[in-house]
Amino acid sequence: MKISDISIKRPVFAVMMVSIFVVFGIFGYFALAVNLYPSIQFPIVTITTTMPGASPREMELDVTKKIEDAVNSVSGIKHIMSSSSVGMSNVIIEFHLNRNIAHRYQSVTADVDAILDTLPKNINTPIIKKLNINSSPVMWIALSGDRSRRFLSFYAQKVLERKFERLPGVGRIIIGGIRSRRMIFYVNNNEMTAHGISINRVISAIKSQSISAPTGNLKTDTKTYFTYLKGRLHTAKGFDRMIIGNYKGIPIRFSQIGRAVNSEAPEASITTFDGKPAVGLGITIKTHANTVKVVAEAKHLLTLIRPSLPPGINAQIAYNSATFIKKSISDVEFDIIWGTILTIFVVFFFLKNLRTTLIAATALPAAIISAFGFLRLMNFSLNNMTMLGLSLSVGLLIDDAIVVLENIYRHVENGEDRMYASSKSMKEIGIAVMATTFSIVAVFVPVAFMPGMIGRFFYEFGLTVAFAVLISLFVSFTLTPMLSSRFIVYKKEHGFLFIFFENIMKQTTNIYKKVIGWSLNHRSVIIISAIIIFAFSLYLTKYIGKEMMPPSNSGNFLIYFKAPEGTSVKVMKKYSHVLYKIVKKTPFEKSIFMATASGINGSRYKGLFFVSLKNSRNLNQQQVMNIVRKNLSATPGVFTQVMDMPVVGGASSNVSPLQVIIMGPGIKKTIIYSKKLIKDLRKVPGLVDVTSNMQFRQPELLIHVNRNLAGSLGVSVSSIAETIDALIGGDINIFKDYNFIYKGRTYNQQIRLFGNERNNIKDIKNLYVANNVGKLVSLSDLISVKNTIGPQVINRRDLENAVTIYANMSNHVPLSYGITKVRQYASRIIPKKSLYSYQFGGMASKLNRSFDAMGSTLLLALIIVYMILASLYDSFIDPLVIMVSVPFALIGAIGGLLLMHKSLSIIALIGIILLIGLVVKNAILLVDFIILSREKGLNKYDSIIEAGSIRFRPILMTTLAMVFGMLPIATGFGVGSSSRAPMAIDVIGGLLTSMFLTLVVVPVLYSYVDNLKGFLNKVFLKR
Repeated sequence: MKISDISIKRPVFAVMMVSIFVVFGIFGYFALAVNLYPSIQFPIVTITTTMPGASPREMELDVTKKIEDAVNSVSGIKHIMSSSSVGMSNVIIEFHLNRNIAHRYQSVTADVDAILDTLPKNINTPIIKKLNINSSPVMWIALSGDRSRRFLSFYAQKVLERKFERLPGVGRIIIGGIRSRRMIFYVNNNEMTAHGISINRVISAIKSQSISAPTGNLKTDTKTYFTYLKGRLHTAKGFDRMIIGNYKGIPIRFSQIGRAVNSEAPEASITTFDGKPAVGLGITIKTHANTVKVVAEAKHLLTLIRPSLPPGINAQIAYNSATFIKKSISDVEFDIIWGTILTIFVVFFFLKNLRTTLIAATALPAAIISAFGFLRLMNFSLNNMTMLGLSLSVGLLIDDAIVVLENIYRHVENGEDRMYASSKSMKEIGIAVMATTFSIVAVFVPVAFMPGMIGRFFYEFGLTVAFAVLISLFVSFTLTPMLSSRFIVYKKEHGFLFIFFENIMKQTTNIYKKVIGWSLNHRSVIIISAIIIFAFSLYLTKYIGKEMMPPSNSGNFLIYFKAPEGTSVKVMKKYSHVLYKIVKKTPFEKSIFMATASGINGSRYKGLFFVSLKNSRNLNQQQVMNIVRKNLSATPGVFTQVMDMPVVGGASSNVSPLQVIIMGPGIKKTIIYSKKLIKDLRKVPGLVDVTSNMQFRQPELLIHVNRNLAGSLGVSVSSIAETIDALIGGDINIFKDYNFIYKGRTYNQQIRLFGNERNNIKDIKNLYVANNVGKLVSLSDLISVKNTIGPQVINRRDLENAVTIYANMSNHVPLSYGITKVRQYASRIIPKKSLYSYQFGGMASKLNRSFDAMGSTLLLALIIVYMILASLYDSFIDPLVIMVSVPFALIGAIGGLLLMHKSLSIIALIGIILLIGLVVKNAILLVDFIILSREKGLNKYDSIIEAGSIRFRPILMTTLAMVFGMLPIATGFGVGSSSRAPMAIDVIGGLLTSMFLTLVVVPVLYSYVDNLKGFLNKVFLKR
């Protein structure tokens, strides 16, 4: 190898070549952002439209369906999902991943703009956004204390929000639980009727008599004056004195028919922190911002703000994602360090020479540190994926150096000069080392380019490992032979321990030589046994469940709760208080943040608890969640769900792993099928928290107008609607262009009846409406009121009615089990060849697609590895012998998962793909030496025996180095360790079984293949 010879002759040059990568790595490390996961642009566009007061059915017909039809023609759409609730339409468009989301966003915007004229005139302009993984807050600050919610809201909005949003890297501030100031005009229905005043007249007076406006300018000979009318009222007393009309020639003031109150908005939601009323500030970050850095600066700012907080106010951190990120990254760093130490110990155990061990060990820090430079160059971050890649690479990165060093050391042991031995060894082993390294790279590059969302998550992982391995190859070809040529020393006399362990190694090698000899004489027995063992391992896969991702152990989880539809805020407060007392008993509870009607379609009867756990606990998160789930199950009147924090989407997203969507043209049949499926799934052991997004029990009052009578009396339907909307509904949008200004700040205005006149259904008929000549007409004869129920939210998917059913898994039940049960029941409930169907959503929908993608990646990796080996060995057959070791790895991988009670997840599958590159290393070392020995003139039998005896030690060293390097990950108990462990478990199991079987089966198979090649050569030569 020319580069090795240059490095041996020019040591300073070799050191500097490696140092370049190390220096860039050091500088890159300190410039890297630290986040939980890679920054990903999701191909999702949302369209949110509001029309105050509109019913869900009106929103669906007048807004949602029109928007759906308009955007349906945009190319690249995968799914269109929508929800229509009271006054709100939300359309979510999911595109295929290979589409340019910026172009699709522009197309959606253009199509929506084109239909604006067809939408109702009183809608607010649709808001179109691209979904960002960073849209969820990375930190929540709870503002609580003895002050009113109005003051807490004011301080959060007007003081704290402005301070935090100026921090570098902060995206926007989300404020939850706000209860702002509001000017409320309470009116008395009887007094208005007695004075002959209609509500429309009152509203018109408020709008016209509280206004400030520019009135042009006045020019004199010497000056120009800008003129302003200062007519806006700023106090409740001012509005009370306001003249709103006259009755029989006598002026009527507002105080005669009502009262203005400068108060806070009516309570629509409840927010508490550790049981006390609170307002929450959620801090989001910009794309590619450093989560840990932003949170650290926010914490520092909060420390500076606390001394200046008004008396009676406390500001505490309710949620801090950086804590989990830092601990998770720290645990991975711990795994890397301990893996490195154990790996070096293994090398030292075999070489029994500190100086030689240190030479091999230089490859580890050089490769890992250099990888940080690559991360910075590629604009990656330090996250769970990149750090997981580096932690799994510990055993890999020293492998090349071990093989090179062991070969050099063997030549020095035989009495050769270390300079000559270093150069000669690189010529012997170079091809084998390159083959093993390129095999690893060939495995991980396809992982980085897997299709689907899973490919986006593993993109940084795959490229990080590939680069680190290439750097280790470079170090093994430059620094390792150079250091070996100068520092390797072979001592002829050794101490007792050296001789003791060396004798053990020699005896083990001799035993192995006998095993090879026996195997070559009983080849059929060996091959048949290997096939039987492999077939049995495939049979065992039926006992391993499938899941998308292993359970989390972040120390944070959510509790969703849902009361009966139509539940008032007052009753919700009672429910939340009862639930809080139960949740407060959670083992190792640290803090509890609770909110209702926040980000969950605005439904007042829904809420959530955000529970943070203490770091020091003897129960994992799933065990704690099961305890909480059991405690909450006995709460009457409320349905609860306990689940992990979502990776993306924030707490407002239902992240139940098992989701199934029932779709069809008719909403009634869709509901019937959904209810039947829910009933069946609730009976399935292991499925918990089974619920749906059906919201069709909302109490409604349907008001019908006697059109003939109303028309004869000069009363329009619109005036009836406006009167009821103002007096009963208290719609704030009546004054949306006429805000109330108090102390230099703008607030909403609202008009409605006093509370005692709007707390009964009969109160609607007691209202009066003005006809076309201003005369008041009673509604009692004009309308009829029917008490019924209707939808709170209408959901659609792909232009059809849809109901989504959610379920969580418990007691180690895999997701695949739940999917099987859904298919079993749904196929029985939903008629075949009907217009109704079902689809999986959430993790369940991604499971099969991701496993298919992993299967394709596995096949591609095998093909690329074969092509590389065929190119290096200039043979079509020899690479097939080498790749026989791959099935043997599956035996240990499957056995390891089964033994440790782990499911087959995407993380575990990545480990199996990793095994392809790892296990062929052993076969390469054996076959490569057999080929070299045959070229030297040895016969087939002697070449196989010699290859086994000489390559036994490096194979054992590299395998155990990788096993011990991954041992801390497999046995880790730290934050996030549960999600990393399956990968390390199946890798360790696969390495061990593959090593033992490869050492025996590959030599036997090579002898068979060599016989076959000889036979074919004779046949073709005769021709």
